[in-house]
Amino acid sequence: MASRPRTSRSRSCGSGRFRQRRAGGSAPPEGAPGVRRFAGGRAGSVRVRRASGLFPAAVAFLVFAAGCPGLGLRDDGRQPNVVLILADDLGYRDLGFTGATEIETPNLDRLAAEGVRFESGYVAHPVCAPSRGGLLTGRYPARFGMDGNLGYAPFDPHEGLPVGETTFVESLRAAGYRTGMVGKWHLGAAPEFLPRVRGFEDFTGFLDGVHYYWGRDIDAGDPSDGARAPITSGPNTVRLRADEYLTDFVTDRAMDFLRGPYGMPFFLYVSYNAPHRPLQAPPELTAKYAHLGESRGRYLAMVDSLDRNVGRLLGELETTALREDTIVFFLSDNGGVHPARSGPTNDFADNAPFRDGKGSLFEGGIRVPFVASWPGRWPSGGSFEEPVISLDIAATTLALAGVTPEQPLDGVNLDPFLRGEATGPPHEALFWRNGLDYAVRGGDWKLVKHEAAPPRLFRPDDDPGESRDRLRDETERAERLADLWNDWNRGNAGPRFHGRGEYERRLTGYLADRALSLREITAPEECQIRAAIGGPPPAAPVGLRATGDDAALRFHWERAGDPGSILGWEYRVRAAGADWSEWRRLYETTGCTTEARVAGLENGRRHEVELRAWNAAGPGPPTLAGATPDGR
Repeated sequence: MASRPRTSRSRSCGSGRFRQRRAGGSAPPEGAPGVRRFAGGRAGSVRVRRASGLFPAAVAFLVFAAGCPGLGLRDDGRQPNVVLILADDLGYRDLGFTGATEIETPNLDRLAAEGVRFESGYVAHPVCAPSRGGLLTGRYPARFGMDGNLGYAPFDPHEGLPVGETTFVESLRAAGYRTGMVGKWHLGAAPEFLPRVRGFEDFTGFLDGVHYYWGRDIDAGDPSDGARAPITSGPNTVRLRADEYLTDFVTDRAMDFLRGPYGMPFFLYVSYNAPHRPLQAPPELTAKYAHLGESRGRYLAMVDSLDRNVGRLLGELETTALREDTIVFFLSDNGGVHPARSGPTNDFADNAPFRDGKGSLFEGGIRVPFVASWPGRWPSGGSFEEPVISLDIAATTLALAGVTPEQPLDGVNLDPFLRGEATGPPHEALFWRNGLDYAVRGGDWKLVKHEAAPPRLFRPDDDPGESRDRLRDETERAERLADLWNDWNRGNAGPRFHGRGEYERRLTGYLADRALSLREITAPEECQIRAAIGGPPPAAPVGLRATGDDAALRFHWERAGDPGSILGWEYRVRAAGADWSEWRRLYETTGCTTEARVAGLENGRRHEVELRAWNAAGPGPPTLAGATPDGR
């Protein structure tokens, strides 16, 4: 059991492939005392030699059996506590240990100095909800079709992490862990999606993807406005004082959890919404950074507050003598906002040296500050340079707890790598899917398909700004990466159609003038996105089907390459011998499957339907036509 830890430290870590770091951030020179030398490598480097070719042989594996040192339960058979700290839209270079010069973050720097910093640490998606879905399931969001963000829709039974997915927290709780969460959820607001039915015994926080920070702004507006919705704790509403700051409140409640009953291991998920907009910070910190301008200054004040609160959490673990028996993970859910994806006013985060930011599959959107710390078992001050991903947190936690996952995981147990008992990269390749954008990183190479541009090939470690496309010179390598991505994607669900709350607004009459309501469905296999190297994309989508079942129109579409400037679709219908209806627009068609209830269909009559794309310049010509096959 992991009640209170021993005062003595665990046995020393085995030789791992790490670069030892000083607290100041830079590596000591070769030959300095305490610098490890590894067989087949050199001091100051974690990288292992790779075999010739694109990828090394896979050496990563999961072991969930107790009694195997470093690969299952710890040596004494006790289950560790775990604290998972998540920041929101944090810029990569906005922390001291990642190179910030305009802000000091001593607490997060100390966490990095006492643990392992993942130099190539990635998340599973470049926006909030899919990234969090991957984090809590240990599975790529594409496995369950979550390619886009979620809205705040308390009455929508489709807008959330699919109920068929099992979070790793559910597995921990079933194994006897005390589980708690504080802060931002953003994985569904309807009853079937709430944290308490997804594994968390205790939850205090909010459900939307954005929230105001000051107590005076909370529950002051429309109750359907998730950004101002009251903080909830079980069935109760928690009212913050007018001058109470949400980041402080989240930490207060997290510390309350840490002071809870002993005698059983715990998992605590501390999900800050800082430094996500709105840009609101304590006045004294706002004044501290005022010289940097209003937006940048307020943003850094929020990061400063985040750092101070992480320090409070770490202090509580030390005060309660829990630190040595507790794994602490820290990372951001995605990169910081960037004008290229979030608009010209969103220029306050610093993702250097990486390209772009939140919403992008370039490094700035998916490569994040990522630290793991477990005193006495994992090295202190080390950096691990092989690519890892947020999905590895679930696999590592379950393995160390001795718990078998309830569904296949995409993450890898990192413990043997951090202890030096496994060598080489944990993953053969990492994969991303974001609507019609895709990326895959294998070894030193990364293939990216971004918006209307053709696929490009980069070496991110040598070219972090992803400015030198190597595809022309490395076509075969790019094709192998594309093949890997396609093989991976064949096992995924199609992008689910999320109405972003339209179901709920329809119920309240908000869409009374629009003759459709949107429902989530899963795309068929033929609608999967395909990574294509070279060649023009098809001129038009393919594969329209319509049925008259309950007056429902359903169509599937596919573009193997460039989505172009398509923003959505319009359709029109007519009964046999009748005139065409007016064109009706389908909004937020971000996936490749859409279902809409169509007004005006008549039972017993054959109907025809046409579909056309539209963009900012207006609609194009009809591109597809179909008819109901059953005479309805």
